[in-house]
Amino acid sequence: ISVFSSFVRPIITPKLSNFCKKLTGISQEEVDRAATFDEVILDFEDWLFEHDVNLVLASWGDYDLKQFALDADYHGLTFKWLDQHICLNDQHARFHGLRQPLSVTNALNADGLSFSGETHRAINDAHNTVEIFRHHLGNWKFDKAYFTKVPSHSLWRI
Repeated sequence: ISVFSSFVRPIITPKLSNFCKKLTGISQEEVDRAATFDEVILDFEDWLFEHDVNLVLASWGDYDLKQFALDADYHGLTFKWLDQHICLNDQHARFHGLRQPLSVTNALNADGLSFSGETHRAINDAHNTVEIFRHHLGNWKFDKAYFTKVPSHSLWRI
C-alpha cells in the first residue's frame, strides 16, 4: 500500500477559522505553504496511476467524492476516475445489518478495532479506513452496481 498526502492551499476561503485549526490541528502556515488544487491534483494523479491497474476509489462516505467533483468543476477540470467510486460505509452498514452507516470510529469499534492517530485528520481517517477494509477483505463489492453516482455540481460557482 502506498500513501499520498498533501495539503491544498484554499482559494475561496484562504484563512482557516479558529474552529478548523483547533479541530484538525492544521496551522495557517501549513496551508499557506501548500500548492493549489490544480497543482496538487496532478501529483495525486501521478500517484494514482503509478501502476497500470484498474482502480476503484473508495472512501468512507461520499463527501470526498463530492469535494473532488466541486474542486474539479471550480478549476474547469474533469476526472474520469471519479466515475469509479464506492462508499465503504454503506457496504459496512450492510455487513452489520444496520440501517444507517457508522462513523469511522464507531465502525472500528463495531469490528473490534481501535482508532489510530489524531481525529479529524484526513490521513488518519484514511489509515483507519484501510484497517476496516482489511478486516472485511473479500466482502467488498466493486462492480458498477455499487459505484457512487458523481453528484451534479455545476450549480456551484464563485
